[in-house]
Amino acid sequence: MAKVKTNKERLNQLFDMDPRNDSAIADSLDVSKQTISAWRNGTRSPKGTMLEEIALKYGTSVSWLMGWDLPDPDIDTAPVLLKEDEKAVLLAYRSAENGIKMAVRKLLDIE
Repeated sequence: MAKVKTNKERLNQLFDMDPRNDSAIADSLDVSKQTISAWRNGTRSPKGTMLEEIALKYGTSVSWLMGWDLPDPDIDTAPVLLKEDEKAVLLAYRSAENGIKMAVRKLLDIE
């Protein structure tokens, strides 16, 4: 097993999958929005029990969060985040062509 990503990269990947904004993510983890921002830009990293809490809430492992070469978290392993209809939409979006993805983002007013 090799380390292939940084903690910052993995947290950004995980938080980007979350449909909530950073303030809501911060509230769910009982930290400040500034803490989430520091984790996202790599100036700070979650430690110990916080890594365990993040892994549990997002259906992944501390090892994956630390950047080790493990499979990405699967949509189905994070039931806390997505309802069944939201999972279906996300799966369809992920498999769509770029033009469709751009149209969906424009429709939803997502930059």
